[in-house]
Amino acid sequence: MPIDPYKLQPSSEPLIDPLLVALNDSNSKIRNQAARALGDIRSVESIDPLVKRPKDEDAKVQDSSALALRKITGVDLDKDQQKWMEW
Repeated sequence: MPIDPYKLQPSSEPLIDPLLVALNDSNSKIRNQAARALGDIRSVESIDPLVKRPKDEDAKVQDSSALALRKITGVDLDKDQQKWMEW
């Protein structure tokens, strides 16, 4: 079931900040793992940073980011950055 974006609550997970930093790492494997972890944690704080990842140069990072967004929001907009931004 999709979540209401107006009812999002921040998480108390201490790993979120380091994972958000890792999303911008120069190593695509680190970016990929960070996106996957944020999806597993279902961190609502990571929605905006993940929305920017579909334009990542690495296809695996794009895929992991789209999957993470799907896990967090319950919405499947694939890798369509514009639709995610509108959401």
